[in-house]
Amino acid sequence: MITDEQKQQVLNLLRTEFICVASTIGSNGFPESAALAFTTFDDLTIAFQTPNTTRKYKNLQTNAHVSIVVGWDVQKMLTVQYEGEARELTDEQEINKTRMAQLAKNPASKKYAYLPENKYFVVTPKWLRYTDLQKHPTDIFEVSF
Repeated sequence: MITDEQKQQVLNLLRTEFICVASTIGSNGFPESAALAFTTFDDLTIAFQTPNTTRKYKNLQTNAHVSIVVGWDVQKMLTVQYEGEARELTDEQEINKTRMAQLAKNPASKKYAYLPENKYFVVTPKWLRYTDLQKHPTDIFEVSF
């Protein structure tokens, strides 16, 4: 179970970072990773968009498990490792809510936001690990959902 303080620490990092690395599993069973813009919601879900022609889109059609890493700034020394299940959004209200959140955080995403091949996913966390290497002692915690 995550405490309110821990949740706020994770949200603070997820809200200030713009790019993550997401890894999916290919049909050959090997991981495939991609850097992408993302946004997050108060419930710690992570959302992203991707064209339906990408490897990650095809991978998520057959295996919804995804691993995400956020944070690699050597000045901040904060990271979140995140594992969860991705769900493609099909409801227009959900898509629009996610699109607006994505655009608010990442305005450069506008050129992709309305393309018909562009699809939105929301990832529900199953496990995460937060690390703050600037604190002494190091602040590390893991949470399973």
